[in-house]
Amino acid sequence: MIDYISGSLQHKLADKITVETQAGVGYIINVSNLTLNNLPEQGASVKIFISESMNMYSGSSTWYGFLTSEERNLFTVIKGIQKIGAKGSIDILSKIDGRIEKFTNCIINKDIDILKTFFGFTKKKSEKLILGLKDKIDLLGLDLKQPEKSTISPKLQFHQNDAIEALKSLGYSPAIAKKTINQILQDCTNIEELLIEDVIKKALKNA
Repeated sequence: MIDYISGSLQHKLADKITVETQAGVGYIINVSNLTLNNLPEQGASVKIFISESMNMYSGSSTWYGFLTSEERNLFTVIKGIQKIGAKGSIDILSKIDGRIEKFTNCIINKDIDILKTFFGFTKKKSEKLILGLKDKIDLLGLDLKQPEKSTISPKLQFHQNDAIEALKSLGYSPAIAKKTINQILQDCTNIEELLIEDVIKKALKNA
């Protein structure tokens, strides 16, 4: 079993990378948005934690890579939920996009509303994640103290959803749109008086 590989980052695509080791072998590795968005420039040295998935029909294997063992642990636990699998787990990690502790607290608190509005999961997927993960949180190895309670108002949730969708329609990637809007809302001191048009204008101004 391979724990990690180190080498030179040769290629970055939308959902996979190529890492060339010192032996001159290039490995194609599937990654989530979290890993992809935090990788260095091409040619730089990287250390990628590996999870290998075997296809039960063809016998071929696929590598999934992560910059941290924490993300790999979450991938492994989510992959174990019935009918999600490795590809589904990577897609879910892309939506979580680095907010692992917040996601975990949503599972602990059974907070379907935040899983839907903040992370973009459907109600059915949110319920499935809560059911599948509620008894496996300890497997993630996170040092969780007191589970946080949601402080997001309905109006803030409305701003988030509509503003993110507006930026996506203008060509922003889902990850960048969500990150941009969340940052604007966090920096705003009077969210309840903020109009959706103001949020979008600020996002375009900061682009």
